[in-house]
Amino acid sequence: MIEDLARMLEGTTESEPFDKSREYLTNAKRKEYSPEQAMNNMLKEPTVFLAPVVFIIFTSDTGLNITLKDYAFIIMQQAKQKSNQTLFQAAKAAYEIGKETDI
Repeated sequence: MIEDLARMLEGTTESEPFDKSREYLTNAKRKEYSPEQAMNNMLKEPTVFLAPVVFIIFTSDTGLNITLKDYAFIIMQQAKQKSNQTLFQAAKAAYEIGKETDI
């Protein structure tokens, strides 16, 4: 299921999500984001943060108290509003992972 999510995330944005994740994770580790800034980044770049490992590390380093299931649900709603089927499917896969693993 995680491999399917990774394939879905590829090509959903013009920038490579996994390259961007390195930048966000480095800054989070340095405590450069307040919880509000961290959440804004997550909403701005959902393809980066739908990956479970990135999500867990980023939320842990920034002190955000949100589950992958809840975050993915928010992204599913945004994708539905924007009629972005690819992002919706990626968020749905992340939602299922979060639900099954209680992340």
